[in-house]
Amino acid sequence: MRLFVAIEISAGLRNAVELRVESIRGMLPAASWLKPEALHLTLAFLGEQAEESVGVIATALAGAAASRASFFVQSAGAGFFPHHRSPRVAWIALEPAEPLSGLALSLREALGLAEIRFDAKRFVPHLTVCRIRSRWKQEDTGAFMHAFEDLDAAPFEVCEIVLFSSELRQSGAVHTILHRLPLSSGH
Repeated sequence: MRLFVAIEISAGLRNAVELRVESIRGMLPAASWLKPEALHLTLAFLGEQAEESVGVIATALAGAAASRASFFVQSAGAGFFPHHRSPRVAWIALEPAEPLSGLALSLREALGLAEIRFDAKRFVPHLTVCRIRSRWKQEDTGAFMHAFEDLDAAPFEVCEIVLFSSELRQSGAVHTILHRLPLSSGH
């Protein structure tokens, strides 16, 4: 099973992103745009895991999640991986970064202690919006950045993490919720 741990985003932010994408998609070079329902904030990508390890993974994540208090986040501009001069992925930032980074670190530490392998690359709190297929010029990256600098979406509360399985299909990835794991209710 291909697994990842993520935060689901609010309907308000999902709708705001969808409206902006619709307004700029036709003006930008070729890209694979994520479906609105696929938008999420990945905290840890676990990759291929044995189905029988899902219980161990969920237990490790549940303990780490319960040790972190819920918090609010909001959109905060846009960016690109690896960088704006040669973009391959366009994304929206979420802030404040600290509670997101702290949560990701706690989850990754719990996975490590449970001897579960995961992608350990540096965590950047973001929502992938599209994967860029052809070269974007400076004016294209500027248009994307401008379109997402002031999204009209209220902050939303992060009160749980979700363990997902991901099945890659011709039509795009299909994400299935395996476990919802609550954060502590204290702020």
